[in-house]
Amino acid sequence: MIDLPPSLTEHEQVESLAYRLYEDEGKPDGRADEHWAQAEQFIHAERLAIASSSEKSDVIQVVASD
Repeated sequence: MIDLPPSLTEHEQVESLAYRLYEDEGKPDGRADEHWAQAEQFIHAERLAIASSSEKSDVIQVVASD
């Protein structure tokens, strides 16, 4: 999980993460599209993981209440 404020829009989260990737790699020229794509993939994967986790907890609660 990454530490991004939940108040940011998805676009802002991708932008922030892409910039972090750029900085972490030493600010290389010509890799903006690659950093953006990596950030999008990561944000989307994280959202899917959170949604999946939420769905599992909903199922656990239903089973536990039966």
